[in-house]
Amino acid sequence: MDSAAFGAAEQFVEGTIAAALVALWLLAVALHLARPYMLALTRKFTLRLGADLWWTIYVGMRDVFLLQVFLGSFIFFYPTSSRTTTCR
Repeated sequence: MDSAAFGAAEQFVEGTIAAALVALWLLAVALHLARPYMLALTRKFTLRLGADLWWTIYVGMRDVFLLQVFLGSFIFFYPTSSRTTTCR
């Protein structure tokens, strides 16, 4: 199962994750910096349920993006973890 197509697909997936990681990092930082705006916006809601849903969705998105950035960064910390090494 160590074909050239498998190696090319692996490089494509790793390259795509590494490229998308920059955008995810910027989005995570933007969501973190937007916290004061989100707090001010929740005070404008007249319906408490709407404010609770808005805040829950915001916190959930922020945490999911931070988790994705953290897990995706392992490509940079362990770049050869997915390559097989053979002893000769």
